[in-house]
Amino acid sequence: MDERVFIKTYLSIAEDLIIWYKNIKEVHGNLDNFLVLLSVANFHKKEITEGVEGSPDVNNQELTSESIIARIPKEKGVSINGIVRETGIPRTTVKRIIDQYLEKEVFKKTPKGLITIGVNYRSNNKNRRIASYHFFQQVAKKTIAQNLKLIEE
Repeated sequence: MDERVFIKTYLSIAEDLIIWYKNIKEVHGNLDNFLVLLSVANFHKKEITEGVEGSPDVNNQELTSESIIARIPKEKGVSINGIVRETGIPRTTVKRIIDQYLEKEVFKKTPKGLITIGVNYRSNNKNRRIASYHFFQQVAKKTIAQNLKLIEE
């Protein structure tokens, strides 16, 4: 890795990264809450992607949520221990966070007690999706611009 390329690219997106992290904290309270949410989403990425792509109206939170949930098999979910392994967060903390998300119906439990996407998953994450989209757009724009500068040098 070329340190000159890395540091120029990293510093060009640092402000955007701070804004994105602040949004995560504002929306989710702390990084652990976000990581648990992300872990469950990561487990269901195929169904989420297919659900968004197959939604009759992606701008309608309810229709898109229904489209995602319809694609998740009733028995499919991730265990608390799976989330602990993936995130490195202590089990008691993961359990507390999951309970909060279960109460808000962001998550639900399968008949076998596994954690899966709930009816409020998508609406709970709208602000994070908007901030993430903006962040990734800025990263792409600045990274491309920085790489073009380095090519010219």
